[in-house]
Amino acid sequence: MMADDSSEPKTYKRPVLDNVFHLLDLMRLRPGMFVRDGSLRELQTLLAGYDTALDTHGVDEGVPRMSHFSGWLRYKTDWPLALGWATAIEHNLVDGESALETFFRLTDEYRKLRPTVLCSATLGPQHAATGRRIVIGMNSRQPTPMAVDVIQYRPEPLHFLRFHYPDGPEIRSILMDNTGSHASTAEFARQWVEEEFQVLPEEWRSPHPPTLPR
Repeated sequence: MMADDSSEPKTYKRPVLDNVFHLLDLMRLRPGMFVRDGSLRELQTLLAGYDTALDTHGVDEGVPRMSHFSGWLRYKTDWPLALGWATAIEHNLVDGESALETFFRLTDEYRKLRPTVLCSATLGPQHAATGRRIVIGMNSRQPTPMAVDVIQYRPEPLHFLRFHYPDGPEIRSILMDNTGSHASTAEFARQWVEEEFQVLPEEWRSPHPPTLPR
């Protein structure tokens, strides 16, 4: 008869968390370890802190950002998002589905998007901000970045900009077109940059490789 070794101590293996969706997969298994009573608002706060950490350390995970989840959700559902995605989900539950179940179902769809660099432009002293698209405070201008990338969440018509600064990249929100829709075009995104930073159409270049590292 073989000895029962069930009492032998086991070595704990830390889960590999390559990006925010691996963290969400872990949360899905044991939600009570991360949020009380399935609170989406606590989860929203936790994920906002996660994105702040990415920005602070200049980390690009190569997957859709949870800071863009609200823009995608508004595009997909047309729900009001003024109070945040947690409240929007809680107010639009499907019969028999909890808030957490709805959240994970939606993020399973959201994580399939592919952030893809469409084009980039290198900026210099001649590309001073005009304030036509961004005004900070009363009348301050956005600092001119070293470069700008136009990125699409393929296959959806959702675009955002990544500004490159000496201390790291800055990820902007999903662009809204002139009608207030999150559905936009690459041409609109380029025009946005051209108007704000005086970039000429011929200054855009195609990226290589075309897709952000995963």
